[in-house]
Amino acid sequence: MNISGLLILIDNEKKTELLPALESFPGLELHTVFDNGKIVAILERETTNEEVSAVKELNFMDGVFSAVMVYHNFEEETERMEISQ
Repeated sequence: MNISGLLILIDNEKKTELLPALESFPGLELHTVFDNGKIVAILERETTNEEVSAVKELNFMDGVFSAVMVYHNFEEETERMEISQ
């Protein structure tokens, strides 16, 4: 699982229509929306390729000036074995 912190810079004049689109973007969680058009968000994707594609897609959204990854963490999912006693 890839988990990334993003900084998204948006056009404040398009904020009203853009925020619902960002909030419904799969795997994207908006944490803080500042009055100056900056958004702190978390993006989760299964693979690095999916993650890169999602960031590219965000950058091409109307009203998004930039979406940049400022933090990345890869967590490998492991199976837990239950030991019966």
